[in-house]
Amino acid sequence: MTLLGYIIEMSDGGNWVEVERTDGDTRTCSITHLRQDVDYNFRVSGYNRIGKGHTKDIDTPVKAKSPFSKPGPPVGPLNMSNVTRSTVDLNWSPPTSINDIPITNYFVEKFRDGIWIKVARLPPTSTSLKVFNLIENKETLFRVSAENRFGVSEPLQSMSIKPTRLLETKPVKELDSTAASYFEKTLDHNDFNFLLYHDSPASTTFDTLKFGDDIEEYIKNVW
Repeated sequence: MTLLGYIIEMSDGGNWVEVERTDGDTRTCSITHLRQDVDYNFRVSGYNRIGKGHTKDIDTPVKAKSPFSKPGPPVGPLNMSNVTRSTVDLNWSPPTSINDIPITNYFVEKFRDGIWIKVARLPPTSTSLKVFNLIENKETLFRVSAENRFGVSEPLQSMSIKPTRLLETKPVKELDSTAASYFEKTLDHNDFNFLLYHDSPASTTFDTLKFGDDIEEYIKNVW
């Protein structure tokens, strides 16, 4: 029996509705007037002069999306590393769903004392940031959103973190008689004030020593 064509049907969760009928040589069609963010199922069947044959359904529903929409959220996890008492390094991956519309910015925010505070606005080529001015032993959350010319994505959120000096990286060099090279010294009346630092990774660690304190022993205890 000669194949006359194909019948395409659609369902949005209710009854099946015929949306297109083609000839026997045509195996493609365009379906319009779909509603955005609605899941649709489609099926196709052949027909001849006797009637319609068996149908073939698509494997999974299709969600109608506008080609002109805001991006998906950045891809997680939102990683945190090199944590000190006042800084943390964040990094993430670009959204997988950007509808071929380029990302224009990333927004980084931190949550503290019940409110979200803007930290930085970054270009699309930046997927990492060192955050400064954290408060020691104060729990903080972070989130990152992507933006294109149609809007801002849902955010990618981190786990909570509590900055503390206990997480700071120890110096890799052995302490010896040149340990004073770890310090910047300023004289204030009868006290010597020392700013403790280390080049890699950058640290905001600091403390004050009285003149006459055993510097090397203090370093061992602190670090």
